[in-house]
Amino acid sequence: MKTIITTLTVLLTAAFVAVPVRAQVTLPDDREALLETARSILEPEAADLDELLDGIVLHPFLPRMDVVADETAPAAGLTEITLNLVPDGTISMGGRSFLLFEGRPVGVGEYLSVEYRGRTYQVEVTGISTSSYTLRMNDEEIEKNL
Repeated sequence: MKTIITTLTVLLTAAFVAVPVRAQVTLPDDREALLETARSILEPEAADLDELLDGIVLHPFLPRMDVVADETAPAAGLTEITLNLVPDGTISMGGRSFLLFEGRPVGVGEYLSVEYRGRTYQVEVTGISTSSYTLRMNDEEIEKNL
């Protein structure tokens, strides 16, 4: 008898304390409005994306034909040649950093053609950090601040 009273007490208490359960799924109209808002936030305008990537994205399978290493020893030193070489800025894409020179991205391991006193020198970018970049020509290497 005591067990029956305890069971009834528990059942009655649970009935008064229980919170009505509501459906966790939203109505189709509300869900469609939420999905439209999410789509508008996540999908950038195609024109904006093309403008953003213009000149930055390179075809990965085509070689860079504009870079030819100059094997002759230059008369001027790297410090003198790169004195006026200032990048427009830096960008980071896919975990790689690039320097921007006249809108053209140049990454680590790529070469810059630098005109100095009527001669063209090939300078290699060997490092890019958030505050500086490193250039090399022949055996000479220099680090410049951004």
